Amino acid sequence: MGVWVHQYIPNGYFFTGTYTDKEMGARRIRYDWSLLNDFDRVLKEIRFQGLYFVAVDNPGDGFPHVHAIVQDSENVQRLGPRWGVTRGGYKIELAGGPAYFYAAKYAVRTNQFGDSRYRENFKPN
Repeated sequence: MGVWVHQYIPNGYFFTGTYTDKEMGARRIRYDWSLLNDFDRVLKEIRFQGLYFVAVDNPGDGFPHVHAIVQDSENVQRLGPRWGVTRGGYKIELAGGPAYFYAAKYAVRTNQFGDSRYRENFKPN
């Protein structure tokens, strides 16, 4: 799956986003699908357009977070700072080969419906 993501988003950024306790409650992050929908919301907030792949890492300790590969675009550099102000901690960097496999690992790890998402032509409508 990492190879597949790399084929579609070859020059991507690797993003990891976490939530503060306060933001998890305020945003009602209780299920994997709610976290994925919130990831869409932050992309809309920064007016991102392009491709992305995101997977939920839910270690079972009450602190789920996302790992994503996001296509390079004019707005992608706003993702980290926006997440940091409105949600919690983050890290964003150019994706090397291992990052694609790391993100993909979480898409197949839990084997739950709705714990990963791939979108083409995402627009902030």
